[in-house]
Amino acid sequence: MNIYNQIHSNMPKEELTSSFIAACHVGDINALISLLTNPEFEKHIDVHFNKDAAFKWILFNNRMEAMHYLIMEYKIEKTDAISEVLNSSIKEGIIESAIRLFNTREINDILEKELNHNKDKYKKPKL
Repeated sequence: MNIYNQIHSNMPKEELTSSFIAACHVGDINALISLLTNPEFEKHIDVHFNKDAAFKWILFNNRMEAMHYLIMEYKIEKTDAISEVLNSSIKEGIIESAIRLFNTREINDILEKELNHNKDKYKKPKL
């Protein structure tokens, strides 16, 4: 058990969302991974709490690695609150990167579905 799992396993379940928000605020990628990959923790975390406050902290504090993890690995839902921030008049820096990552994820998902759909068509013939 890693140190993050030890810390979080002793934490009351209702405090896990607060821990998640704090990890986003400081960009602690190891804490994020620990919280969101452990099924016992993840099911108690509201990643969209307070209109996606945690994701907004990531953007505000320029936490690129944490943003990349939430979008590409965790596949956080692009809610209305997130879209509102991304559609703001500021289209530079980390906001621009977040938009690109969400677009990339969408394209990857489409391509993956298409490949899975067509994989039977391109099976190698038996010799």
